[in-house]
Amino acid sequence: MKKTLLSICLLCASILGYAQLVEVQKVEKVAIPGNHSVSMATLSPDGSYAVVSPISGNGLATINLANGSTKIISHAASPVMVQFSADGSHVIYRESSYDSAHRRYVALKSYDVKNNRNATLVQPSRNLQGFSIEGNTAIAVENGRAKAKSINGTAATANAQRPTLSINRGKLCITKAGNTTELSPLGNRTNSYLWPSLSPDGKRIAFFGVGCGAFTCDLSGKDVKPLGMLRAVCWIDNNVLVGMDDHDNGVVTTESALVAVSADGSKTQKLTDGDVVAVFPSAGGSKISFTTPTGELYLIDYKLK
Repeated sequence: MKKTLLSICLLCASILGYAQLVEVQKVEKVAIPGNHSVSMATLSPDGSYAVVSPISGNGLATINLANGSTKIISHAASPVMVQFSADGSHVIYRESSYDSAHRRYVALKSYDVKNNRNATLVQPSRNLQGFSIEGNTAIAVENGRAKAKSINGTAATANAQRPTLSINRGKLCITKAGNTTELSPLGNRTNSYLWPSLSPDGKRIAFFGVGCGAFTCDLSGKDVKPLGMLRAVCWIDNNVLVGMDDHDNGVVTTESALVAVSADGSKTQKLTDGDVVAVFPSAGGSKISFTTPTGELYLIDYKLK
């Protein structure tokens, strides 16, 4: 796919006093077919394609980052919490619907990338809280209870061990071995948590506490490490995350930079400068993606230091 090289002046970590966690090799703007605008993008595990949402409303599509081909997944899917099978063959997503009383329901669905087919894993529910993926199995948490569902038609793993994170009325919850417990890593400093994510090895949690910033902690909510006022953090590997340091004027985002940070918060590295407003990072393979408030999609090729 034809891409236009973005002339971003990548900041020199040694000059600015930041530790270098990743080596940025290039930054490119992705040419989206039809000049469509995107709001959020999530990279596949190998970075070969991205799942993107439109600049307004719900809906998901895949975009092949090598040839630019696109396929619609759903016109009603949410871009938040999109996950993949380990081999990238399936996309797991949430889809909203409403009844005659305008009550919102959320279904958990699976999309077969190769065969362009959708399957419903969990029927529309008022209480779908979160989900995780282990092998061919999606572990969905509905009303505090875990359900194991196959994502590819083979038998689901009944004793899947990967913890599942969820948000219930602003509270951070974890489900392990079928049991859901509420975590309070920040105590009474916040009553609302956002963007929970599990490290690739399943040993640490990254999250955002409203009014407090981003943190990591262990699976019991202990050993809390502050990462700074970074939003939408995601894991690059078990030791490094990337998030957005964004600012607004009360209406729109006016500036935002991507920042890499070590899992213990001791090291940070700014990845983009003021030439672009970089929001909603995602990592896959050797790439980091981000979008802009005007609907552009960019890719950063990198190596871990």
